[in-house]
Amino acid sequence: MYPERTVHDYLLESDGTTRDITFTPCSREPLLAFLRHLLGTFHPVSLSDNEGADRLQQFTPGDLSRMLDAQSGFLHGILESESGLFRRLQVFIDWPADSSPDFCVELSFFPDEVYTSAFSVRAFDAQIEEWRSILGAQDFFVRQENASWDIYDAGGLGVIYTHSSPPKWM
Repeated sequence: MYPERTVHDYLLESDGTTRDITFTPCSREPLLAFLRHLLGTFHPVSLSDNEGADRLQQFTPGDLSRMLDAQSGFLHGILESESGLFRRLQVFIDWPADSSPDFCVELSFFPDEVYTSAFSVRAFDAQIEEWRSILGAQDFFVRQENASWDIYDAGGLGVIYTHSSPPKWM
């Protein structure tokens, strides 16, 4: 797709848009494992549900597990860390009302929320691959926020790169 340097520039260009990491849907237990993993590195700043209710006090794996029991829903959380690649991450989780047990996970960050001293495309890819593995997701897409992007379309507008071996940015 793009050379590594171009991917680096796309990821860190401060243009007012977020960078979104969208994983293919996962099931409940891997999602809970992923949330436990995130909470080991990040501390929660906010959490709201699909009705905008503040759920920050319930940002624990047990409470989150109970929230996921709803027939359908949406959670938006903001997490912060003092180390690693990201100072701040936004976490979006939603799940459908149908009988599908799949949960959709998207992580978003602004380029100025990256610790540039620790950042490299390879470190970024390794972090996302670790998250993909925990989620049991088949794929992920890293994109520049773009409202016209088609979900799970690796060739869609704004897509910087996708999961593959090796990553398609090489």
